[in-house]
Amino acid sequence: MDTQENLFIDIGSNLTDKMFDGIYNKKKHENDLKYVLNRAKNNNVEKIIITCTCLEDIDKSLEIYPEGKFLFLTAGVHPTNCFEFIEKKTSEEKDILAKKEFENFIKYFKNEKNIMNENSKYGSSADSKDNNAKLECAKICQEKQCPDDTLKDTFIIPGFVYNEKDQYYLEKLKKKIENHGDRIVCIGEIGLDFDRLFFCPKYIQIKYFIYQLKLVEIFKLPIFLHMRNCSDIFFEILEKYKSLIEDVGAVIHSFTDKEEIIEKISNYKNLYIGVNGCSLKTIENINAVKKIPLNLLLLETDAPWCSIKKTHASYHFIKDKYEKRNYINLKKIRNVIQCDDTTIFRERNEPYNIV
Repeated sequence: MDTQENLFIDIGSNLTDKMFDGIYNKKKHENDLKYVLNRAKNNNVEKIIITCTCLEDIDKSLEIYPEGKFLFLTAGVHPTNCFEFIEKKTSEEKDILAKKEFENFIKYFKNEKNIMNENSKYGSSADSKDNNAKLECAKICQEKQCPDDTLKDTFIIPGFVYNEKDQYYLEKLKKKIENHGDRIVCIGEIGLDFDRLFFCPKYIQIKYFIYQLKLVEIFKLPIFLHMRNCSDIFFEILEKYKSLIEDVGAVIHSFTDKEEIIEKISNYKNLYIGVNGCSLKTIENINAVKKIPLNLLLLETDAPWCSIKKTHASYHFIKDKYEKRNYINLKKIRNVIQCDDTTIFRERNEPYNIV
């Protein structure tokens, strides 16, 4: 392989995952991330973008490779982590109010005239709601004794009541991007995941998906998007922000949808499709991926997840190459082992596998 002509960029790799610390329910090996990165660099992986799904991920990612010439990262909150914006232990009453807030916002979002119920404790119009939000922002600034311009780019969406925690959390995200602009290259991983609502309900996911698009408006960075079983509302939101998305660019990562979704994506300029092993599980997946225009196709591993397994319909495409590699079976490891540049685990995906 010509190292000058065949260089790869892994647009999405979860390098802060515990598997790279050797933990798979229990400890199997020592942290081997430096060897994982060596394998990638020595096999034509030119750059890796670390997927961050919360503030903690950002901090961990920044510690991995401080010089930032090889590793870059995203900044955002994954849809299943959106409870981080609010109190996790909400009472039933607060939950009912939160759902009502969501319903009011959806009416606003769909451009309906009467977005507020007259009996709502929060007001009767989008303007009153907006004023409440601005007053809350001013209150936060006063309590924190912060300068007037700290929240100059306020994250206000009419139809929602804001509290100190969600403002504070998004301000911290904003500061991370401002302070590490040389390494943070996109906003993400943000979006919707209706397959795993046990982590976070729809109304919370939708609110904070739109909320985080405010970061895109401020920093004009590309977007790393997550879409699972939610295409109708997902594209309704994208349509509202179409000009922004086409301006900054975005990728829907780990694509597993049907062919007709590719047609929807093709209606946007600068909206790309990320493909990994999960995109190639079934014949239907493969047929859909074949329809992706090459100019919209981006590659990712989503490591340590989404490897191509023997049970996948796509395995025969890479069988010869994979079976030449000396993979170690984690199930056979009884004691914690040391690793080196040749230690590759069958059950864990890594950027090297993109080649």
